[in-house]
Amino acid sequence: MRGAAVLATAALSLSACTSVDRADEGVRSLRIGWLSPPVSLDPAQASGNLVYAQIAYEPLIYVGASGDPAPGLAASWKFLGAGNLQFELRLRDGVVFGDGSELTADLVKANLERTRELGGQPATQLRAIESIETVDSLTVRLSLSEPTPLLPRVLGELPGYMVGRTALDDPSILATQTVGAGQYKLDPAETVSDDHYTYVPNPDYWDPARIVWEKIVVRVLPDSNTALSALQTGQVDFIQSQDPNLIITAEEAGLKATSIPAVFLGLALADRNGEVAPALADVRVRQALNYAVDRESIARGIYGEHGAATEQIVGPGQSGYNEEKRYPYDPERARELLAEAGYPDGFSLAVVSVSTTDAVVQAVADNLREIGVDVAITAAGSGDQYLEQMRSRRFPAYGIGYGFQELQRTGPNLFLPGATQFNPFGSSDEEVARLFREAAAADPQAREALERRLVARIVELGWFVPVTVRPLVFLSSESIEGIQVSGGRLNPNPVEFRPAE
Repeated sequence: MRGAAVLATAALSLSACTSVDRADEGVRSLRIGWLSPPVSLDPAQASGNLVYAQIAYEPLIYVGASGDPAPGLAASWKFLGAGNLQFELRLRDGVVFGDGSELTADLVKANLERTRELGGQPATQLRAIESIETVDSLTVRLSLSEPTPLLPRVLGELPGYMVGRTALDDPSILATQTVGAGQYKLDPAETVSDDHYTYVPNPDYWDPARIVWEKIVVRVLPDSNTALSALQTGQVDFIQSQDPNLIITAEEAGLKATSIPAVFLGLALADRNGEVAPALADVRVRQALNYAVDRESIARGIYGEHGAATEQIVGPGQSGYNEEKRYPYDPERARELLAEAGYPDGFSLAVVSVSTTDAVVQAVADNLREIGVDVAITAAGSGDQYLEQMRSRRFPAYGIGYGFQELQRTGPNLFLPGATQFNPFGSSDEEVARLFREAAAADPQAREALERRLVARIVELGWFVPVTVRPLVFLSSESIEGIQVSGGRLNPNPVEFRPAE
């Protein structure tokens, strides 16, 4: 197994199993259960569902279990000069794709240009690339329009999964087959779209010792209860869930369980200039709302002994996380701040919520009513309606569930002025913007300190009322090992799975 030497979205969902395939007695098989089929088998057009690409495609840069980058198709890489504005990759020599084409700088350039031109979700992660130069047959140089310190991690995800020359010449073949340089390749004859996807070893893979399975089958299991039942009855050996209470059931059944913080839930105080709710323009009011929330009780009430309270938009183990807490539960301090801001009797606050945030929002509303804030909750009927109402600027606050990501990704999506979906009022703060820019251009050691200050500033401003963490839970039998996650990589990679000793 490759050593750790990285996110996603937000939000990937993985489950897996291993056993002797009953249809092929004696074949050492890894069967993977996934909540949904792939949007596309073409990595340049996929969104989420990374598992289908992980099995068949080797990324330019591999994301290890710790979240640190490690060699993949690129043997080495580096930023050139200062400011994280130019990036160079040195490719591994002798790599052959499933169609017989060779890994070259020209092929990598063509892949990256194609991904950008397609304009899908992977393309957005390459938006800072201004030009791509082939220095020699195995060296690629990228010039960037803005500091992009996370580029090594980006090239370990969908944008970094390269396809062979025949797929570049005729992308339509990617609808039914894979043309990668990974450990395995899709077997179309044993695949039924939207039901199961079968992979077999790639005989041309550059490191045959890393191929340990004779077959990998990805089965679509959209219902979590069905997946749990399959785990309990031995049909599968590994599942993922967002319900930490399943850990108790799994442990009682003699299964292995682990969890990792993945999503923070709470309230976003979006109207920070007071356009709809004038009270929210005062930072003392936003801080008062944070003091008023009993995070520990809410976390335990929703997630039991596995609940964790939070007041930050990043999780433990991630860059920017601060151990020191600012807002203990203190309703008296909350009332004092409201009075200082001119709202001794409280005020009214309209909030839009969706099913995934309803429980937390209702619990927060109960706490806020105790300090005189009258919370009126509008329940959106669907995710699309929720997003539409958020963007409408009719609601000064909304329930939020946001996956932990690196701050350089979170900023443009969540809290910078251009984040129109999650920052509909275009709020800005000069210090937040400065710290974000400086962190983007800094080396990794300096970036960590700058991002801690950035998170502390966002907490101080009270832009959000984070309350609790929804973990990803991984349940498995004793028959496999290599299920590794960390704050730097929230989901395990199935090519690391091994039969247990």
